[in-house]
Amino acid sequence: MTKHRKRHPTNPPPRTGDTPAMREAIERLLAEKILFHRPTKFQLKADDLSLWPNTGTIFRDEDDAILPERGIEDLIRLLRPKRRSATDDGGAPPHLNLLIDQ
Repeated sequence: MTKHRKRHPTNPPPRTGDTPAMREAIERLLAEKILFHRPTKFQLKADDLSLWPNTGTIFRDEDDAILPERGIEDLIRLLRPKRRSATDDGGAPPHLNLLIDQ
């Protein structure tokens, strides 16, 4: 007999009775177009990260401890690829550009 994992709907809307923290977290994830599901009444999961909005706790699958980051904004930052800085033009470091321009 094989076990079947229960499938959770992707990007579920807030439920009646959700706390303000849960509603805010769901609305932020929807606004950012981040795919997530809700394994429990208290937990949201996106990729390998879980967030408990009422406490702000973030946990990565297969880690032994919670992450130091807290809350929905930190979760979104962890899920987004690192952006290049405004000074990173893909070319030479700025101090070398000064030498070239002289």
